[in-house]
Amino acid sequence: MFKQPVWWIEGWAWQSFIPLAPSFLFTPFESLCVMPCIEEVKSSIFEESGQRRTQTTFRMPEDDVRAWRREEDCLVKLAHAIKL
Repeated sequence: MFKQPVWWIEGWAWQSFIPLAPSFLFTPFESLCVMPCIEEVKSSIFEESGQRRTQTTFRMPEDDVRAWRREEDCLVKLAHAIKL
């Protein structure tokens, strides 16, 4: 996993521990590895000419959005704790 050795320099010592092929299947990333269900949303738009046009967009379900935001908050807190 660590295949590219470099000269050790104190200011860049942390680079020696960056995996070249990381796995995100474990804590804290495992919940982000599952592709959420994508919902199709159709909406009508009225153009300046007065014609109505149908537009298709996509979104994640609200439960998935909340779960991903919780994970993001946890990762930010984790990164802050490591920085300290």
